[in-house]
Amino acid sequence: MGNPMLCLPQMFCSGMIVQRDLPIYVFGTAEIGGLLEVEFDGVVTRKEISAGSFEIQLPSHAAGRGLVMKFRFHDEVIRFDDVYCGEVWVAGGQSNMAMQLRETTEYSSEKANLDTPDIRLYTVGRNLYSNPADYPLGYDWVCNPDLPWEGCNAENAMFFSAVGYHFAQCIYRELDVPVGIINCNVGGSSIFNWMPSDVILSSSKFASVYTDFEQKMSVINRDEALEKYIRYLDHLKEELASSRFSEENGGDNYAVFYEELGPYTMNQPCNLYHSMLRRVSKYTARGMIWYQGESEAFSESSGIYAEAMEKLTGHLRELSGYCDYAFHYVQIAPWQNDDIRDWEGICDAQRRFHLSYPNYGMVTIGDCGAGDDIHPPVKMLVGQRLAAAACTLTYGIPQPFCGPVARNAYIENDTVVVEFIYGDGLDGQDLTAEVEYADGSVCSESAYVEQGRLFVNISREAPEAVRYGWCSDYRIGLYNSCRLPASVFRLELAV
Repeated sequence: MGNPMLCLPQMFCSGMIVQRDLPIYVFGTAEIGGLLEVEFDGVVTRKEISAGSFEIQLPSHAAGRGLVMKFRFHDEVIRFDDVYCGEVWVAGGQSNMAMQLRETTEYSSEKANLDTPDIRLYTVGRNLYSNPADYPLGYDWVCNPDLPWEGCNAENAMFFSAVGYHFAQCIYRELDVPVGIINCNVGGSSIFNWMPSDVILSSSKFASVYTDFEQKMSVINRDEALEKYIRYLDHLKEELASSRFSEENGGDNYAVFYEELGPYTMNQPCNLYHSMLRRVSKYTARGMIWYQGESEAFSESSGIYAEAMEKLTGHLRELSGYCDYAFHYVQIAPWQNDDIRDWEGICDAQRRFHLSYPNYGMVTIGDCGAGDDIHPPVKMLVGQRLAAAACTLTYGIPQPFCGPVARNAYIENDTVVVEFIYGDGLDGQDLTAEVEYADGSVCSESAYVEQGRLFVNISREAPEAVRYGWCSDYRIGLYNSCRLPASVFRLELAV
């Protein structure tokens, strides 16, 4: 929303939800300088601002509904009615986070619960560029607008992130306060799409992700790339003319373009950060739920993925101005595909990240895979476990959210011993694990559970590492007392 003097992001509107119990960060641009007054539920905050970008912090507010926020700047007044105050979360990642509720096995059983006005939904338009003018001349129509805050209902929930929806329902039932979910994700996206260039270049381990792309861009014929992109947009326009296409896609014409390695491709690092995430990451929120990693599993990225998550979460804390910005994420599900190379490595990187940052909850979903479908249709369990992680680590309401996570392994009495966190009631039948030996061999060995530890037999000399579930279509037979599946793992053996 905007006016000649003051322009506010689309997220500030009637019906919006703001974060409770934290200073509320308001930002936008002003045509001229002057005194800005913001009144929220009768409390006025004033600040002298200059022309250009501005920011102002409002005092924290308890959970509430039907509130009013007013902006006064010179002779102009902007008023937002029916403002909610509660818990706000961003739902980020790629296609498994983007997967719509109507595409899941739980959709039919959830129809009775869809009308939940206290749950507010916002969707960030999926775009390569945030400004319509940045698209080729005459093709600004491809820029998707954001879908503004609305109460959860049968019309909009079906097209919303299934994981985000189930997460919100659980948080709402647990806390009994309004819950807002900002849907900000794109299928097929890399973690590096969601990070700015300075963050990527700050690490020598993955700076090449950015520099390699820039080098490839330097030798591309940009005119040919533009022609190919325009052919894609023309085809998209024809499909959009079909009501069937619009209905199947929930009215969301995907402006992202995957095929061409050039200035119009989604493969470019940083682009989704600038076109989507950056616009909403300053909006005060409790944190982010994250379901991503599949795109990294097609290359040997496991050695850098944990650090990429570290850089991403650090930047989110910095950008939000909230040092306790929460981050809870999903370990990718098993998938039967012979062409991928690093699936188990990404799973293990996610495990290692949680051990390094235990306040960021990882949920295991080895029981939610769907064979050769990279998009498991079971999403209720994923949302519920993410909500349990948030309850435990963010809200101080302990709930089981993760299966056994291996933390170390060592040799004891000629047997490999693996210790776990979240391993209370560790259980499993007919277990096997793989042991890597110094001669380069990898042997499947029998294993058993005793006193909360996993014991793996050794069949030859010089074992060096132990691993479990070490394949893309991993099968988990190891659980804790809450029947949550164990994480994939690979551990060097302590001497």
